[in-house]
Amino acid sequence: MDYRLLQQIFSDRKQQFSVQTAQLKRRYNVLSWLRVSLFVGATIGIVYFANQDNGIAVVVGAGAGMVAYFILLKMHTGLKFKLSISGALEQINKDELNRLDNN
Repeated sequence: MDYRLLQQIFSDRKQQFSVQTAQLKRRYNVLSWLRVSLFVGATIGIVYFANQDNGIAVVVGAGAGMVAYFILLKMHTGLKFKLSISGALEQINKDELNRLDNN
């Protein structure tokens, strides 16, 4: 293959994975803040209902909060995996560009 063609391919792919990594990082950070907000909100709600002596609301709130938290946790973990793959692919293409430039 032609050197310039290879350089263009690796450059395009590096740019593609760079954009993808940036998008995934934004989603990752949003999910992080959602998890924190859910935890704080659920804790405030549980304390509020416990102070109101509403045991049913405490149990329902705690259960719903835990389920929602674990769903967000699973989504966050999956997104972290995608982010690591995208970052690795970006780095691979960057390394290949460096190799082409050094030869």
